[in-house]
Amino acid sequence: MLPLKFRPMTIDDLPFVMCIENAVYPFPWTEDIIYNCIRLQYECWVVLENNEIVGYAIMSIAANECHVLNLCIATEAQRKKSGAALLLKMIEVVRHKAVTRILLEVRVSNQIAYHLYTQNGFTIIGQRKDYYPTTQGREDALVLELLITKSHVTH
Repeated sequence: MLPLKFRPMTIDDLPFVMCIENAVYPFPWTEDIIYNCIRLQYECWVVLENNEIVGYAIMSIAANECHVLNLCIATEAQRKKSGAALLLKMIEVVRHKAVTRILLEVRVSNQIAYHLYTQNGFTIIGQRKDYYPTTQGREDALVLELLITKSHVTH
């Protein structure tokens, strides 16, 4: 695996981000949603391998809490530790912003993402019924939390 680089997402990244978003998710976000996240100065980051965007994360921060809204890795870059590296980078970013906890939702059926989060210290704190759309209707989401302390160490 090549060394990964991280940087804040820019408007110029939207075509690349949207390509990944549309390829990975059956119900992708629109370009306007991601554009507004950048415009409103959410924590929007990209991960690059060989100077190509292979993933991104979007987080909102309010009242010392961070909510991971989207963390996505291109299909061809999945299972190569890019997602774990991006997650750890996002933990590091918010740790420096007085965040005390990170929240996120994950599809009940998305065991790969669930294991990524739990292997990095997230725990289940709840469930949201019918949270995600599916081709067959709706799917529940697990609500996960990571408590951040001043001594929280990222790998």
